[in-house]
This record gives sequence, C-alpha cells and structure tokens, in this order.
Amino acid sequence: MSFKTKPQGSISRLHWPSGPTATRLCLKCGDSIRFTLFLNDFQEIVQHVRSGLHVTSLQRCRYEDSLDDAQGYIDQYQKEITRLRDAMHSIEEQQKFLTAYADGLEHLLAPINRLSEDILVEIFKYVCCEDMKLVFIQYS
Repeated sequence: MSFKTKPQGSISRLHWPSGPTATRLCLKCGDSIRFTLFLNDFQEIVQHVRSGLHVTSLQRCRYEDSLDDAQGYIDQYQKEITRLRDAMHSIEEQQKFLTAYADGLEHLLAPINRLSEDILVEIFKYVCCEDMKLVFIQYS
C-alpha cells in the first residue's frame, strides 16, 4: 500500500536535508527511522522541472527507482506513525485508569473519612437541619 502525500505549495520551498536523515523513535533503545534522499537529487529535480526539458530514458529509469525508494519510505513512515499512534492510545487509556485509581485513593484518604459516624451526623444536623426544627431518629 502506498501513501502519497503532497506538500502544500511549491516543492522548492521545502527545507531539504543535505544528507541522510534519521528520526529517533525510542529514547530507550535508540531505534530510529532513516531515509537517504539527498539535497543534490532534490536540486537536480527542481532544475530539471524548471528547464522544461524532456526526461531521457536513462533519467527516467533513475527517477523511477528514486520514486520507488521514496514510496517505500512513505510506507515505512506510515506504518511507524500507525504503530506510535496505537502505542500512544494504549498509554493514554492506562493513564485514565491510573488517574481514576489515584482519585479513589485520595477519596479514601480524605480527612473527612477519619471522622466517626456520630460526629458526621452532628455536623449534618448542625449545618442542614437546625433551622428546620426536624425530629431526629436516634441511632446506636
């Protein structure tokens, strides 16, 4: 499967790498993804397009090989992007679980949970019911 992405605007406006490019994917293992499209190739293509000259059969073979390489890199990048998105989604789900777990622990450790039930009832009566002159049922 080939994913073709088109840059916005002119290709000559892109910042093109002057050598092989690597993007680090993992800080722990140093895994990276690399591609080797060079500035000279890019400048040659831009000059050729601007010149309006036809592509010779030798150039066509070279450009077709370069296109295959570029599409292979695009496919590799897309697979890596998908893998990283899946990993990110999994980590975000685990973070939600841990956040809910921590919230539950914070609730259990809240100072109000240290008060006895009879003190809580007295506070409730004082705050909510004193003005209403309600009759309370005694508990034991």
